[in-house]
Amino acid sequence: MPDRLVAEEFRATRIVTLDGVALTGLIVKEDPTEIEVLLPDATRKTLKPADIESRTAVATSPMPSGRAALRKNRWWGRSSRAAT
Repeated sequence: MPDRLVAEEFRATRIVTLDGVALTGLIVKEDPTEIEVLLPDATRKTLKPADIESRTAVATSPMPSGRAALRKNRWWGRSSRAAT
């Protein structure tokens, strides 16, 4: 379910550079001279468009698909307990 809820602007992008380095993150800034990527560890990497071999939008959420159900079950598990 998380994949259906991710707005397009928050979907990650997978970039492979000409030297074979693969990065996946959010594009936070882009202009003709550079692309800034926010990586999962909260660091930022700036790349030149000329150094990019491929760029692909990631179709899945960074949240594992089973996590949303787990969080919902935990919430309802707490709130549905009867007070003793």
